Amino acid sequence: MRATSPTLALLLILAACGDGSVAPSTAPPSSDVVGVAESTSMYRGGPERTGVFPGPAPDGAPGELWRFQAGAAIISQPVVLNGLVYVTSDDGNVYAVELTSGEEAWHHDAGDAMASSPAVADGLVVAVTEGGRILAIDAETGDERWSLEADAAPESMPAVVSGTLYLGTDAGTVIALDLATGEERWAYDAGAAVTRSVAVRDGSVYFGAEDATFHAIDAETGQGRWIQQRIGGRIGTPTVGGGLVYTVILDDTHPQVAALSTDDGTERWRFEPERALGVRPVVLAGDALYVTDRGGTIYALDAGSGAVRTSHAQDSEISAAPAFVDGRLFVAAFDRVFALDVEAGTESWSFPLDANAEYGPVVADGLVLVGTYGGSLYAIGSAEGVAGASGAPAASLTPAPNEIAELVLEIPAVPGVGRSQGPAVADDGTIYLIAAAAGQILIYDPDGTPAGDFGEEGSGPGQLDFVRDDNDPGNSIGDVALAPDGTLWIANPDNFRVDHFTVDGEHLGSIGSFGSGDGQFVDPIGVTVSENGGIYVVDDERDVVQRFASDGRFELSFGGHGSAPGQLNFTGFAEFDAEGTLWVADFANHRVQSFDADGTYRSHFGVRGSGPGQLLDPTDVAIDAAGRLYVLEIGNERVQVFEPDGTPVGQLDVSRPAGSLTIEDDQLYVTVQGTTALLIFKLLLPDA
Repeated sequence: MRATSPTLALLLILAACGDGSVAPSTAPPSSDVVGVAESTSMYRGGPERTGVFPGPAPDGAPGELWRFQAGAAIISQPVVLNGLVYVTSDDGNVYAVELTSGEEAWHHDAGDAMASSPAVADGLVVAVTEGGRILAIDAETGDERWSLEADAAPESMPAVVSGTLYLGTDAGTVIALDLATGEERWAYDAGAAVTRSVAVRDGSVYFGAEDATFHAIDAETGQGRWIQQRIGGRIGTPTVGGGLVYTVILDDTHPQVAALSTDDGTERWRFEPERALGVRPVVLAGDALYVTDRGGTIYALDAGSGAVRTSHAQDSEISAAPAFVDGRLFVAAFDRVFALDVEAGTESWSFPLDANAEYGPVVADGLVLVGTYGGSLYAIGSAEGVAGASGAPAASLTPAPNEIAELVLEIPAVPGVGRSQGPAVADDGTIYLIAAAAGQILIYDPDGTPAGDFGEEGSGPGQLDFVRDDNDPGNSIGDVALAPDGTLWIANPDNFRVDHFTVDGEHLGSIGSFGSGDGQFVDPIGVTVSENGGIYVVDDERDVVQRFASDGRFELSFGGHGSAPGQLNFTGFAEFDAEGTLWVADFANHRVQSFDADGTYRSHFGVRGSGPGQLLDPTDVAIDAAGRLYVLEIGNERVQVFEPDGTPVGQLDVSRPAGSLTIEDDQLYVTVQGTTALLIFKLLLPDA
């Protein structure tokens, strides 16, 4: 193939300079295109697409340091440069996020969905929209410098070397543009669409086309060097180094990895794994080549010969190409990201994600950064591992040996009454427990003997409705709280109110109605009562806590949706300690927060994770006589114990918890799903 004329029909739209003219580029095309400029960051760690990242990686088993939420899915790999993380989103924005805090520095609305990882070089961020438009954005301000309607392939990630931008197009070309201006330097006719990314090394550009041909062209002139004809099925992003270029070939029945000579395209070897690979680039780290198949196997090959050195099967399907740092692979599976020691073949840690990660993680500055279909950009690491990191201190990663409780009683579920919630326990040990599907409160003696019930399902005065979806009785929630005067307050979410009863079931009144005003509710799931009779109601849908006087008068509201200190995200239940501090389970922020009785934010602890001191989906908090906090995590299926400063003390594994717990005297009461309604444990910690 030969380079086509630079008069390729592209519409160039340049940011105006004063009078509307555009300053020409003062830098001529450079023949020195070896390696990566120091000011460059891009997909797979550089233009060679090796998947090796600078690190350092987090130590130990890290937790969530921060999480940035885009407006839609993040279907791209982030890049990191000069203290900022750059990522694109399906919401049409390019985001710049502060590395140490997760705060947005700026965003640029491209007006079209984006699924291409950006490249950052020479003060510009380059990204491609789904419609094929190329954008160059000021890396500091987010202002557009130029844009180009180029029919660029949405999944062809920009490569930048020495002031030149290289990119494949759906029109069947590879183009080279002046990074500063967007002016075309050359265009190469590949004969078929180039939908995947190009790799650049030692003066050559390497790529596969949709007609199953593989090309090497001169990076300065765009002239063809060699073509490997019909090497297989669909060709993925290549990886180049050590005189070989490696590419994944996706064939429906025989997926393979091929190694070609960079000199003339001669095939040196092929490797065929047992399962389908997916179109993912491999990892080239020294003389080892790491290959992943979607079934969960990770192969280590000799990069020169293709011989298999080791293979390790994982429990999860692998959704994206790994990142390599210091002897470890960091791998995105469909519901988690994990670190694998490549010598031992063992996981050193695993971290759950809110959704699938289409592209693999980036490892830099003590953080693992990964985006998900849920629109989350995770920063996984330790606060001590990042210079200037803000937020709560990272939790201790040393497992605590304490035994915190022993099971003394199981109260069986009543057939047909649905999920158990609550519970509330009186001073005399009487237990009040919600039977959600029946709209009832079940009463038990301290030894678990049934002692009665009250309530009926409905929406009338004194009736209860805990089921959110009539077609799914399991989608139910509610809460019971004992007031200092011995009466009961019951969160009645599907009736949008909180009801007041005697312990015998006499209805005394209610608070609230549907709405978003003061004293109104959208989803009142939780209620707790302070020592002076103040009634605090958690509205899960609005992420607020409202306080009412003992006579039902609205007094104040606090919280609000978000992740900043004092804000809440799918709020769980709340409980007061002996000092009058309100502790709130902040479910989707994976933390516990504390507030004064007037709603003033005081503190928080917890980062997302599964290690000691980390939290995953905390739903409720209970407090023992020594002031320790018992946090129920449905994501980790455990009760974890903390000192008030967030220091982890120990944990108790609980299979299939239903989401609520309480402490009375020296006993812990935990609701569970299934055949048992309530587990009762004796607390073993000192002064509990």
